[in-house]
Amino acid sequence: MLLISSTAVPDARVVAAYVIFLASYLVFAIGKFPGLKIDRPGAAIIGAVAMIAFRVVRPSDALRFIDFSTLVLLLERLTGDN
Repeated sequence: MLLISSTAVPDARVVAAYVIFLASYLVFAIGKFPGLKIDRPGAAIIGAVAMIAFRVVRPSDALRFIDFSTLVLLLERLTGDN
């Protein structure tokens, strides 16, 4: 059985956070994920879910980080007539 030391877990979370952050920003810079149909909004959602899945951010904290007024403005722009 593989035993993981207690100091390795926080280090793994930090590495996961950096990898998720850099992958997300790579997609933001390029516009799409190479080889897949993932665009910027998709990368943002996948990155947020990955941060929670890898326990970098607690779900309760993630809800507090959301700026709902910005989301309303973005959805209004998305559904409005251009």
